[in-house]
Amino acid sequence: MRIIQKYIISLFIPPFFFAILVLSFILLMNRLFLLADLLIKKGVKLPIALEVAAYSLPFVIAYITPLAIMVAGVMTYGKLSQDNELIAIKSSGVNLLCLLIPTFFFTIFLSLFMVFFNGFILSEAEHKLRNLLLDLARKKPAVKIREGVFMNDFGEWTIYIGYFQPKEGKISDVFLFRKEETSPLFITAPTGLLKTSPDERFLSFHLFSGEIHELVENDKYRKLQFAEHIINLPIENELIRREREYRSLSEMSFNHLFPMIKKIDEEKEAIRKKVKELEKQKEFDPIKIRIAEEKNRLKYKIKERERYAGELHKRLSLAFSCLFFFLFGSFLGIVLKRGGMGFAFLSTLIFFAFYYIILIAGESSVENGKLPSYLAMWLPNILLLPIIAEFAFQSIFDQSLFSSFFRKAIK
Repeated sequence: MRIIQKYIISLFIPPFFFAILVLSFILLMNRLFLLADLLIKKGVKLPIALEVAAYSLPFVIAYITPLAIMVAGVMTYGKLSQDNELIAIKSSGVNLLCLLIPTFFFTIFLSLFMVFFNGFILSEAEHKLRNLLLDLARKKPAVKIREGVFMNDFGEWTIYIGYFQPKEGKISDVFLFRKEETSPLFITAPTGLLKTSPDERFLSFHLFSGEIHELVENDKYRKLQFAEHIINLPIENELIRREREYRSLSEMSFNHLFPMIKKIDEEKEAIRKKVKELEKQKEFDPIKIRIAEEKNRLKYKIKERERYAGELHKRLSLAFSCLFFFLFGSFLGIVLKRGGMGFAFLSTLIFFAFYYIILIAGESSVENGKLPSYLAMWLPNILLLPIIAEFAFQSIFDQSLFSSFFRKAIK
């Protein structure tokens, strides 16, 4: 029996790591274009670009690990079924479930590791990636230039560019606004050029045929027209690393999420007690207004808690989806008797597309308050259970679970 289990492990491990490499490359393609842009157009050094790639990798791993497990399950047990090895093993008196034991325990261990990975490593990588991209933006403001967006990354200036051609530096539909307490300044220009000074200390806006609108002292307004106007904005030549305390939901580790949820729960209870106390005096109109205000605060706190709890359940659900994907993929390969690489990748990607759609819908339902966070985030895994049960029953007993159930119900 141990020889058979070792044989199954030897079939399972190589496709698992191969799927990790292939799927990582596929999902990192978007980042590869960003890295090429940083290296070629923006002049960012190779070590910094590789650092961006390294910090992007944990997000990819968090999503592709369940896929790799499913690919390995389909290829391993599909091959055993396709080559009729399962029939030979069953005829020797070995239970099918015994063949799942080594890979099942491997998947359990991997799921527990992914809980730690999603809870701590992923969030820290997301935080460092955001900080690094913000620092790169400060070093090279052109990195952050986007068409049709108001940009606030240029100190006291707010800038809007309708069209930007990075190669030639051409810009059009340009609006620059500088807010000062004494004299706010507003500059418009239909066309212009964006250049970097030879010493790379300034980013120069060469504007043509534009207007300057300025509010001067004593509420006087001044309008100037120009044929050409140049504005020099300082550039930080050195990449200065800054550690920022603020963390978005995706950047919060379990060490941040659990205390935050606990804190919000305490605030909710305090508001509920206050509402109960106020309701004892609700016959007074001012008290009724305060009760309504406190109830609104309570609704906001409940919604805020669900956001944090949703992020927590999402990471746990993703981690334990490895187990669900493994069972589904293994029984799918056995039932369909297909263990080829092409079939394994195709079935996995199609299935994950539906899984991801349900996951995104769950996130949206949490934000809208339609479903509790624990149900919304675990729903994709829960929906897998009847499918897994059906394939498992077919694999073990060679008949459909639901058709057997309906026949018994009719009788």
